Amino acid sequence: MNQIYQEILSILTTAPGNLTYHLVLAFSIAAALQASLNHWRLSSFPQVRRTVFGLSLLLALRFMLFILAGLAWQGLVNEQTLLPPIDRVVSLLGVMAVLWVWVFPEPNRRADAATLILALLALTAFVLNLIWWIGQAGIIDYKSSLPGQTSEIVTAVLACLGILLLLLRKPNGWAFGLAMLGLLMAGHLAALLLPAEPGDYFGIVRLAQMAAYPLLLALPQRFPLSPAQPRPALQAQTHERRKYAADPKLLQNLLSLSARAEPEKLCATLTSTISQMMLADVCLLLSPPDENGDMLVHCGYDLIREQPLEGLVISEAAAPLVASALSHAQPLRLPASSTSSDSWAFANGFNLPRPGHLLLAPIPDGNTTSLYGLLLLSPHSERSWNNEDQDLLTSLCASLAHLLHPQKTVPPDQELDETRQALRAALSELEELRSERAAYLAVLGNQPLSEDWEQGQAELSDQPQEFLLRLQAENDELRRLLKISESSGSPLQDEQLENELRLALQEVASLKSILSQADQKYLDVKYQIENQELPGPPAQEITSIVQDLRQPMSFILGYTDFLLGETVGILGNLQRKYLERIRSSTQRIIELLNDLHQRAGSENGHALLAPSNVDPNQVIDAAITHVSSQLRQKNITLRIDLSDLLPSIHANFESLQHALVGLLQNAGQATPTGGEISVSAKLQDNGSQAEYLHIQVTDQGGGIPTDQASHIFSSTSHLEQEIISGTGLPGTELSVIKMLIEDLGGRIWVDTHEGQGSTYSVLVPIAFEPDPFPAAQFPGGHPGGLPG
Repeated sequence: MNQIYQEILSILTTAPGNLTYHLVLAFSIAAALQASLNHWRLSSFPQVRRTVFGLSLLLALRFMLFILAGLAWQGLVNEQTLLPPIDRVVSLLGVMAVLWVWVFPEPNRRADAATLILALLALTAFVLNLIWWIGQAGIIDYKSSLPGQTSEIVTAVLACLGILLLLLRKPNGWAFGLAMLGLLMAGHLAALLLPAEPGDYFGIVRLAQMAAYPLLLALPQRFPLSPAQPRPALQAQTHERRKYAADPKLLQNLLSLSARAEPEKLCATLTSTISQMMLADVCLLLSPPDENGDMLVHCGYDLIREQPLEGLVISEAAAPLVASALSHAQPLRLPASSTSSDSWAFANGFNLPRPGHLLLAPIPDGNTTSLYGLLLLSPHSERSWNNEDQDLLTSLCASLAHLLHPQKTVPPDQELDETRQALRAALSELEELRSERAAYLAVLGNQPLSEDWEQGQAELSDQPQEFLLRLQAENDELRRLLKISESSGSPLQDEQLENELRLALQEVASLKSILSQADQKYLDVKYQIENQELPGPPAQEITSIVQDLRQPMSFILGYTDFLLGETVGILGNLQRKYLERIRSSTQRIIELLNDLHQRAGSENGHALLAPSNVDPNQVIDAAITHVSSQLRQKNITLRIDLSDLLPSIHANFESLQHALVGLLQNAGQATPTGGEISVSAKLQDNGSQAEYLHIQVTDQGGGIPTDQASHIFSSTSHLEQEIISGTGLPGTELSVIKMLIEDLGGRIWVDTHEGQGSTYSVLVPIAFEPDPFPAAQFPGGHPGGLPG
């Protein structure tokens, strides 16, 4: 047994067997580096970036040693003179790199500086050692020399220090780091304590390294990525994921309600809304570090406790990564880490049990800096954040800059008051000037003040232009009297009169300009007030009610999906069944709220949504995906017949999809369990140059009574929300579907056969037009012969 052991050690320390040792270490490092690079591209975690940097240095050292060993094997390099000192310094620097990446996954200034200093000392000692060894090579064995023994002792001490630091800090995945450093320390201690065979290298050290370095593959796994969300094949790309508790488009409406609120209320509303929408346990609004390096947390919201959080101050030294990201207006994502000072700074500040995963997005000010930052934590649910979460939060923050740092505007009423005050002040100055000139005229003409001056005082505010004309006439009279005064030898000095007249004329010209500007400003403000568009009270009230109801319902839906994902525990069959019922009912309520919101917006006329090029196959696939669970519950067979190569249509994706979802839900409700629904789509030409997309949805609901078929799309015939026989939805919801189709320039009608079922037909133009189907073109007002 001892002979086999000695043979293994001999293979590892002599050429060409030692190349195997170098290859094993190099491939282990390269595999760990490749996994870390893949992780970094997907996550952008700063911890993984440090890992990539450390492994790159380690791979460069080992690759250099492998090249030198190969050259020495071929006799191109003197192995005995050059390789032993290089082998020792590479082993020493390797232990430093392993200690650095395992013990300090996050940036740490003290640890980074200490590691750099030790590395420089090691390189300095290597240069001195190499100079000394060149003269001793061939005389003594390097491993029995003082430098060789010293390098083994220092390397073993560093490995022991790394073990102690791992036990104290316990970073993520510390057990693998402990095993790796333990193996390395054991190898170097064995080299010092066990009897050594002649030679320059310790075979036991190389054997320990071959056992330890494959553990580097555990480094990228310390910070797992967020689990990928399944993407159904039939789901359209424009669909938003269901992992959020609210529609992100709702945020703009919610923020508009707080646009005029006080800063404290605005901050509370903002953090609570973002927290509920993103399903974040904690949401904080904070400012970038000031000149003292302090970051102010203005407010926050704890979604689990459902209570606001008071502000506090976090120093830049306590959260360096967050401070740097805010200063450079860059987003930041940090995984749950037991050694992250950034995460723990906020967790300790708000008395959280653990920091969880962290996501930061800056609110830009239009330049390269940020006004504020939104920071999300998941200390309770341990929810991780991925690229989609970061992109969504970043886009939301980009739209918040104008809300949190609005431009100072003057209300129209206040601007009008200021204009009136300026006008009164100008008229007052004119009145004083007029009185002075009247006094001069009285002295010059030796006659009392004219009563016409007092008569014109009441006309100043209403007729400023007429007053200026009168004032100009009086100035002409003043010039005439001055000429008379010059010829009659008035006691007043001519120079004084000329100066007074010149000043008066300058003042009149200046005030005339002011009055002209004020007049124009008054007309502009008056025009703005008269043309200001105010929302109608009924639509505004309905919108507010819908938003208040949609928020808690979306919150319920988000956490129901969270529980169904079994992230917090395995569900039993009965529990899953109840949760799916809750989810289905909540989705139904949200859809009703969306219908109510659309009907409220249609009270003032149908607002056409922005059209775009839409693939009919994607719309139909998305609608089928939306109702697939409903059809599976009733074991309904769905047959699809789509024409090949359906062209894109110019329509609004969401409106057409919502209408098709409604028709499929109606068919699913009307069709009995085990029945069949068919969906077809084809092109139809009405004989002109225009082409239309003809979509049909057929159910087996038993048909609609003839006397009620013409009223199924009416929103006023069924105030009690009763459902007509043969349909699955009330008339109010079917009327919303009709409204959406008509907004796309299309028509909808129904053909029914009592005792069998009904076929709902939708005709949409390929090229979007407001009304391509005149009512007189079809009998009864629609293509099917029935009133629309």
